[in-house]
Amino acid sequence: MRAQPLIQMQDLVRALITSLIVGPTLILINQGNALFGEENFRFLPALLTFFVPFLVSFSSSVLSRRSAHVPDKRQD
Repeated sequence: MRAQPLIQMQDLVRALITSLIVGPTLILINQGNALFGEENFRFLPALLTFFVPFLVSFSSSVLSRRSAHVPDKRQD
């Protein structure tokens, strides 16, 4: 039986969708005053606001798949 690769396209797509949903929500929360007030919009934090949910979603998918493929070495 052939092993599945740990990184799959579905993981990237899921992480991108998560980032596109969570990112704008966090920008509204964290930079609401810049969007609707008089503060300056900070672009680097805004980019990181999209990157962090992507990274969390992607890494959790990969680590979950990895742990599913590791045999249990515990003695019952």
